[in-house]
Amino acid sequence: MAEKASKNTKKQEKVLILLEDLRSESVNKVKTALDALQILGEPSILKDIILAININDAHSEKNNLIIEFLSSLKDTSCRDEIIKLLEDASMNQYRQIILSTIWNSPIDYSEYIDLFVKIACEGDLIEVLDCLTIIENMEGPFEEEQIMEAKLLLNNYTESKQNTLPQKEQLISEIALILRTIQLQLDIEE
Repeated sequence: MAEKASKNTKKQEKVLILLEDLRSESVNKVKTALDALQILGEPSILKDIILAININDAHSEKNNLIIEFLSSLKDTSCRDEIIKLLEDASMNQYRQIILSTIWNSPIDYSEYIDLFVKIACEGDLIEVLDCLTIIENMEGPFEEEQIMEAKLLLNNYTESKQNTLPQKEQLISEIALILRTIQLQLDIEE
């Protein structure tokens, strides 16, 4: 039993060192850390990985490596952690980055369609575009309750909108059309 606890402690220590390496300016160190985290990491460290992104230097090679890493996650256990981070107000400055990794991800987020509609209604033009792309690529199945919630969010947005950009309105209307199509499919299946 003590041997297993010791192994866990050593693994945790390695993960902490790797997370520290992500803050390095050495691209090689970052790449090595990400490769190791792919094996040793678990979903709970995703926040630390995202926080290693320098949002003031969005297109740096280091950031690109981290974003590519996040976009390539295949383990569905990461989905819930990513969703928690999207819902975490303290992570709002990273929200657009998280959204872009989601629409590049092979993981399906269909069960969170209402969350992406909510973000689209609250977000800026880029976030709306990301949410539209995510929604367009959802495979389903969809639950009636989620679609109704998403439609309610869109109705509330439409009733309360104030001086929004015409481009955002166009993207929101495309989301509404997708929701109508999904609703029709659900009605046919009943």
